[in-house]
Amino acid sequence: MHDKALALLKECAVVPPFRMVILSSVYSLAKDESDINDKLDPSVRYLQKLGPDHLSLVLTWSNWVMDVSTAKGLMVYSLMVTSARFS
Repeated sequence: MHDKALALLKECAVVPPFRMVILSSVYSLAKDESDINDKLDPSVRYLQKLGPDHLSLVLTWSNWVMDVSTAKGLMVYSLMVTSARFS
């Protein structure tokens, strides 16, 4: 289930709005943003919430975020480390 959600978030971030078919309300999070970094935010937040329990998914799906923006990709891991330390 997480795979489908992450695929949709990726599609919303990288597919131009004129080609996007509205599949869910997730699209509305990114469609009005013109800056790619803003479009990455929903994916980063989702990956952060998955946390260490779903590390294989986080590692797999954060690759494309890192390819687009190293800073945003690192944000995924920095929050995971912080939350794991205080859990």
